[in-house]
Amino acid sequence: MGEKRVFPGAARAMPAVLLLILSAFLLFSGCGQSPQEAIIGKWQLSGADSTIEFWADGTLVSTGPSGEASSGTYEFIGENQVRLLVGSTETVVQVDIRGNQMSLVGSREGGSRASFLTRVHTGQE
Repeated sequence: MGEKRVFPGAARAMPAVLLLILSAFLLFSGCGQSPQEAIIGKWQLSGADSTIEFWADGTLVSTGPSGEASSGTYEFIGENQVRLLVGSTETVVQVDIRGNQMSLVGSREGGSRASFLTRVHTGQE
């Protein structure tokens, strides 16, 4: 007991293991993208057949379950705060993007409402 076991090659493998861990961290942390960059792409609303696609030029297209599409615009008005304008409806939401998951939290009368979305594609394809 108390005996140290030394595995041959363990010291040489350590830098590779650290590089792999760092790469995984960067992949899951959004590679350092700002929210303005990370939002670009097509997102699907959890539990629904609705999508919203954000374009780099500040436009968006929202598609409902029956396939009807509505276009609009979005604008970051703070680090994680976005103003959405679809038709005549304006909404301000807090955005949290972590990898391929996004939450939008907006205030409504009587409380707040959260929507959760999953990235369908990045918009860079």
